[in-house]
Amino acid sequence: VVDGMATHHLLAGLSFSGLLVQIQNSMADHAVVRTVLADIHGSVDALFPRALQPSLVRGRVVSVSGRVISADGRLCIMGEAVAAHQGMREGYSAVRIGQRNASEHIRRYGCMVLRGDKCVLVRKDGRLKLPTTEAHIHETEEQ
Repeated sequence: VVDGMATHHLLAGLSFSGLLVQIQNSMADHAVVRTVLADIHGSVDALFPRALQPSLVRGRVVSVSGRVISADGRLCIMGEAVAAHQGMREGYSAVRIGQRNASEHIRRYGCMVLRGDKCVLVRKDGRLKLPTTEAHIHETEEQ
């Protein structure tokens, strides 16, 4: 578990605590609460258990513990705990909603297979490409 994180340090598969963020948006969806979290570096989408909904108030600054996953190739936080915090450091504020969102870009991962001076490629849509795919729910880019 990595302590004292910021949104620009998030990587798929990482367990963390102490991510200091402001809640930009919060919406209940069945058994989870969907939120957008932001710090001074950027924002990220997050899911929390419904039991934590009273702590997930828009505009509130909180410290989050959880795990970073990849959902449909996009980074997302699976929040496990939320603790109230007094706020960002003096003179700092969270980015606006959607600004530098770590969840908006699809991350694709692949590998290069070399044999002598040749490289293995795949044919897709009539073109040759390096083999890549989106990471699944519990996969990281290193797997």
